[in-house]
Amino acid sequence: MKKQVFKTIFGSHIRTLRKKAGFTLEELAWRAQIHPNYLGEVERGAQNISLDNMRKIAEGLNTQISDLFAVNQLCESKDELVQSLTPLIMSLQRNTQSDREYIIAQACSLSVRLRSSKAAESSRKPNPQQDEKRQQR
Repeated sequence: MKKQVFKTIFGSHIRTLRKKAGFTLEELAWRAQIHPNYLGEVERGAQNISLDNMRKIAEGLNTQISDLFAVNQLCESKDELVQSLTPLIMSLQRNTQSDREYIIAQACSLSVRLRSSKAAESSRKPNPQQDEKRQQR
């Protein structure tokens, strides 16, 4: 994977985690003790990030550094998927054909895993309508 694509995906994931936590960019920067401009650049994929700053961001989000890399847990809905993949899609224009094909294959794989985990989740949830029909019998 190209360096810029990785930075874009990673930054987009940090942005998603920040928004899920309910923090503005400035709030997370303050909690992580890093400059808001730097955090914005990381989220846009325009800045390399050190391990120390990854640790600070993870602590600011009350999570582990490994969660910053858990991109397969990135999206809980179609809207989140679209929001998370938009920077990636925009960056595809700057890549070779083989890189684009690889990235698209990875996105499709992620989409399949997301759908299968949603299907498994919904099959475990109780269905009140089915329970009511059982009681009527």
